[in-house]
Amino acid sequence: MDRHHSRDGGRLTALVAALALCFAASSHAETGTANAADMSVHINLLGVVQLDVDPQVPVGFENVTDPTHQQDSLPSFDAGGALLHLSTGTLTTDAQYAPGVSISAAGASIVLQNVDLSAVSALAQPLISLTADAIRSKSLVAGYCLPAGRQRTAVDDIMFFSSFDRGNLFTGGDGGPATGDDTSLTGVQLSILGIPVPGIPEAPPPNTTIDLAPLGISGATLILNERTVGGDGVNMASLSTNAMHLTMDLASVITADIMFAHSDSKLDCAQ
Repeated sequence: MDRHHSRDGGRLTALVAALALCFAASSHAETGTANAADMSVHINLLGVVQLDVDPQVPVGFENVTDPTHQQDSLPSFDAGGALLHLSTGTLTTDAQYAPGVSISAAGASIVLQNVDLSAVSALAQPLISLTADAIRSKSLVAGYCLPAGRQRTAVDDIMFFSSFDRGNLFTGGDGGPATGDDTSLTGVQLSILGIPVPGIPEAPPPNTTIDLAPLGISGATLILNERTVGGDGVNMASLSTNAMHLTMDLASVITADIMFAHSDSKLDCAQ
């Protein structure tokens, strides 16, 4: 499999760079973190057949102080056999940290195209069928660090319409995190135990849990745009996102932990 490494930026690069150039004030000590992982798929069928796929083009870095940009891509991927099989089209990952004179930004993004995952029993009964035209995730943290010893006041606060009510650091992506536009699921078709899961949204709000019980599916959970926000929005802010996370535990048949499109980013002022 050929892999392509590039230092050229895309839409994430433009977004991070634009934020890093905003306003004009003095910069302060900080570090940036960003990671992108395309997929993690672990399925065990009857204790006999397994499919274990770790991220194929992961990029990322932890607590850097200098401008950093990493990109990777893979034109296609194929693994497994007749009972457990996974294939994709192009996988693209991107992670960047851009310290600015006033506003800094750290961000990560992932795109998986033409995803096709299937699991069937030895009797050819369908257990999992998942196809998608594209699965995308993006995490971004931006803002500025307060000068050492400075106390935050209501006058100092800047309202960024983020998951923090007030603060100098904010989390999001292309838009407000409540809109779900940091994660997109295009053309997703999913069935579990042969039962179709209808109405999967293309732009799910954060931590959308699909209730599978009314469909007669037990022992499985499905979370879309699975997000964790950390920090106080003043000294540190972080955001972690999984576009799609499916787990199953039918002990006599199949166990599975399937994640597509993980991104995380962080700005830390405590340096």
